[in-house]
Amino acid sequence: MEATSVYGIAAGGIFIVLVSVRLISLLLRYTSVVSVWIAIHLIYPYLLGRHRLVGPWTRVSVIGHLIYVAANVFVLCFQPSTIANIGHRAGRLSLINMAVLFAGSPLVYLADIIGVSLRASRRIHRATAWMSGMLLACHVTIMVIMGWGDFNIQKIDNIFAIIVLHLLYRNGIFSSRGRPRALVARLSNEDKKEKGDEKKANQAKKQKATRPVSVLVNLSRPMKLDAGQYIYLSLPSLTFWSWLQSHPFTVISWSNQEQDTLELFIQPRRGFSADLLRAAEGGPVSFPAYITGPHGISEPVDQYESVLAIATDFGVAAVIPYFRKLINNRNKSVARARRLHFVWQVQTRDIAIAGQSLLNSLLEHDEDDTLHKHSILTISLFVKSGSSAENMLFLGDHKRAFIHCEEPNYREIIEAEASGQHITSLSNSEEARGESLVMVSATDKLRDEICFIVRDHLADRMRLTELEYQPL
Repeated sequence: MEATSVYGIAAGGIFIVLVSVRLISLLLRYTSVVSVWIAIHLIYPYLLGRHRLVGPWTRVSVIGHLIYVAANVFVLCFQPSTIANIGHRAGRLSLINMAVLFAGSPLVYLADIIGVSLRASRRIHRATAWMSGMLLACHVTIMVIMGWGDFNIQKIDNIFAIIVLHLLYRNGIFSSRGRPRALVARLSNEDKKEKGDEKKANQAKKQKATRPVSVLVNLSRPMKLDAGQYIYLSLPSLTFWSWLQSHPFTVISWSNQEQDTLELFIQPRRGFSADLLRAAEGGPVSFPAYITGPHGISEPVDQYESVLAIATDFGVAAVIPYFRKLINNRNKSVARARRLHFVWQVQTRDIAIAGQSLLNSLLEHDEDDTLHKHSILTISLFVKSGSSAENMLFLGDHKRAFIHCEEPNYREIIEAEASGQHITSLSNSEEARGESLVMVSATDKLRDEICFIVRDHLADRMRLTELEYQPL
């Protein structure tokens, strides 16, 4: 190669690099505008609302699923020589899609590998499962129509297939009414009471079923966890079948160093968590434990100037580690946070009393800031059970924790945070305002309401994130 050619290639390459850098810098100026437009029109609006069996589906979710279906249909039908060729392609495509199902077992490892939440991993798993099933059905149908399918009742494989289909049918898998449910009732002398006593007894049972369970896991080796991460916990000696079970739990304890003890705040539901509640009825008990983790991704909260956390009942378990991290990093001038507001709505006083120590520890930790000389945390506790909640809760004389016995007006709360009116050090310049974040760990209905409200304030540099753990 001649020297002039080398010179021309080098000069042209330098020119292309300079032009590319200039174009990238120009495009970066419009990233915030484009991201807000995408969020307003694609990410936040629901194309299909939340229903008992499906939803909610956002516009971007529907577009993504349609692209996924279109890609498989295109590969399936692109220039086929015969119908049999389509059948063979359907079988191979089903196996290719099925590889994602086997790669994501258990789902938590797939979520960790590709860096998404466990909910997103479940959506991916569900979509590939449906696609694999439809492609397999297409493959079997074409093979049977072409006369290539040999379904001999004398073969053991076909007998097992008939048995499995019969079991699926008997258990209502193909029925719109869902799977069968068994109602188990226990009759005793205590149950034969008047209706008034029976109503009180049912209410007491309901409150007992929602009583929190606190678990401390002493580790053999220290573990470093970030806020919002969770572990899989197994207690083989809890019950006869518990050695086969492993369940995810959010860790509410947070430290910028490795931890020797992990603290869990568990909502008793059924199965494993209900067994934990029954085991602790007589007092604290100890079991040998096995854990895996940490799992999950942590939301980068240090970049936000204002953080609003909304939780219902046991959703406090997902919020506490983030606020502990924010207060700690703010005291070290690592986080930009100038206001933290935690809105906690509880149905029963048992949950509020159980979380009282967690709230007090946050308030005390916020007061230890010797660098900024002022606190940034405000707690609003909404108790539905009655006005006597103030007499049962003690959140100290901080004048930053408020107990309300009413339903919260979330639109007013979010609008106040979006305006920045509670940030006293905020300048009058609009450019001086930082971003604000709304974190939600609440019921499905409340998450939909919050999403609808936050969508109106995306232009105010507000963002919404749903935490990994969501209570019932």
